[in-house]
Amino acid sequence: YRIKIVEGNGSFYYTNVASADWGNKASLSVYPNPASDKVNVTFSTDFAQDQAVTVKVLNMMGSQVKNKNYTLAGGERNLEINTQDLPEGLYLLEIKIGDLDKIVHKMVIKR
Repeated sequence: YRIKIVEGNGSFYYTNVASADWGNKASLSVYPNPASDKVNVTFSTDFAQDQAVTVKVLNMMGSQVKNKNYTLAGGERNLEINTQDLPEGLYLLEIKIGDLDKIVHKMVIKR
């Protein structure tokens, strides 16, 4: 990833590209993107098993528009998030698993 830094005068620059290593533990995918009725979150391994999973959806103003808690039982690797009630637009999907750092994905709702 890299970060775009915008100065007060409107000029901007990018940081050097860096990688985030989650130790293969926090590997997940979010699909479809863009979405219309629902978004699926699939974990590649059982790292989230028997842990509290909090999913928040934030609009681009940073306001929380959805918040749901899950617990994945043994062998479960999928979450389904209903997006029918969200208007079209760009959102941030913030996923917190147990004591791990938050994982943030961009999500587009389009109908």
